[in-house]
Amino acid sequence: MLSALAKYHRRVGTSLRFALFFGAAFLWFACSGEDADGKVLATVGERQIRENVFVDEYQQFLMRTGATDNGLARRSLLKNFVSNALLINEAYHRGYDSDETGRREIDRIRVQELLDAYYRKYVVAPAKIEEADLQRLYIWANTRLKVRHLYAADQAGAESLYARLQKGESFETLARGVFEDPSLRDSGGLLGYFSLDELDPAFEEAAYGLQVGEVSHPVRTADGYSIIRVDDRIVKPLLTETEYAQSRPRLERFWRRRLTKLGGRHLVDSLAQQLEIRFEDQTLADLYRAFRELPGHGEEEGLASAIPVGPEDRPLLHSTAGTWTVATFRDKVRFTSPQQHRWIRSEGRFKDFISGLVVREHILSNARREGMDRTADYEAQVEEAVDKWLLERIEDTLYREFEIPEDSLMAFYEANRESMVSPPQMRLQEIVVENNQKADQIAARLRRGEAFGSLAREFSVRAFSAERDGELGWVTRAEMGSQADAVFALSRGKWIGPIAENERYFFFKCLDILPSRLLSFQEARPGIEANLRALTWKNRMRTEKVDQIRQRVPVASWPRKLRDVKLN
Repeated sequence: MLSALAKYHRRVGTSLRFALFFGAAFLWFACSGEDADGKVLATVGERQIRENVFVDEYQQFLMRTGATDNGLARRSLLKNFVSNALLINEAYHRGYDSDETGRREIDRIRVQELLDAYYRKYVVAPAKIEEADLQRLYIWANTRLKVRHLYAADQAGAESLYARLQKGESFETLARGVFEDPSLRDSGGLLGYFSLDELDPAFEEAAYGLQVGEVSHPVRTADGYSIIRVDDRIVKPLLTETEYAQSRPRLERFWRRRLTKLGGRHLVDSLAQQLEIRFEDQTLADLYRAFRELPGHGEEEGLASAIPVGPEDRPLLHSTAGTWTVATFRDKVRFTSPQQHRWIRSEGRFKDFISGLVVREHILSNARREGMDRTADYEAQVEEAVDKWLLERIEDTLYREFEIPEDSLMAFYEANRESMVSPPQMRLQEIVVENNQKADQIAARLRRGEAFGSLAREFSVRAFSAERDGELGWVTRAEMGSQADAVFALSRGKWIGPIAENERYFFFKCLDILPSRLLSFQEARPGIEANLRALTWKNRMRTEKVDQIRQRVPVASWPRKLRDVKLN
């Protein structure tokens, strides 16, 4: 089971509203040519791997891992650069940049990189680094905090929680009403110990500024609002000026990234206010309802075309930049990602998501007016992002192409038969509603003995189950997430609810129970194949595929130059 800290980290790891993603450098291959300055470390076909790119990536590796600079690590990274370049070459060879999927993704990348160019100019460049900030950061980097928090989806909810704390209610009491996750609910929102750069930047800024026992005002994060209390602080002893001086370059790079993340949030929020966005509530509600009924809630491609909500010219919102119709939304949402769609877990977040699209279009308009899409730097950034995506696509393709022999699958099954056990399963019905008044009404009618399936057809907002009397089919504990403990305590014919989660209210009824049992080979086969495929790819197949590509692509590498590479 994930720790509370790990769950929080995963939950708040999403970006704010819409992605002005400006992550760490990936890799950039310059076009081949004369090595006039002696800074080319390798060539792969028409591409050069240059020293400055190697240094940037290597420094980030050292900072991420805490590893010590050494010759083996340098040679391993250069080898990885060469392997990646060969795989990208194969992606171009197969035409992955020019088929329908490639053209659509490159269009999305060009939009994203233009956003990033604007972001660098108006958020990154103005970020000022003060010596006092770096000294404070050095102490933070050597400090672990034990914290607990209370979460609210919006500012009003957070202010209400804070007021109750001020009146004497405890974290323990309030956490029981805030969290569905048992580890957070029963521990008073305890996240445990964390170190710098493990949680949301705004959360960390607030937490490190607190004394032990002190409680923060509501803090805006990428995921909502948190009220934080620090329970313990452990500082590494014997911090020295020498260590600070050695760490200073890395601290400065980290702090600049941190400032730009926080600055990006401020930029988005301030522009949203300036644009004075006003929604047509009924259109928004209809769009959100259609979105929630999509399989996977729009996580796959096709969100733009999959929401049927009536006339394309139906107004959705108005702002100082003009009116958006449903058709406008369909057009603009094409350039968003499944990661952003997964962030939408309530109508409020859907509204923020669309507001983010309006802000994004405003930024893109300003960036094009300034000619940011006509610079050499912009084209370089686009090409780098395209290479990164092509690498991911070709690796995914090659990973799925090779076959695992049937006798290997059977041998694995025979050697591990005792662990081939199916988890307990339960056949469920569900009713899902979006306000507590309906939830209370349904609970009362269920207690009076009304049929669960009839109420599911009448009230449930999830059409795919409602049309089948609410039946979900067979589910495992893992598939039920934070609701698993409550649901799997049911016996046949019993129901539970309402369970509040993500601004929705759930009822579940147990129709049948299937206990744990040994799996046949055919039942276990998909899981065995997935495990063996991952192991084969990691231990052998990736290297073999790269070596095959190398047979037709000229490669030259000069690892001896690595000894003279100076880190900044």
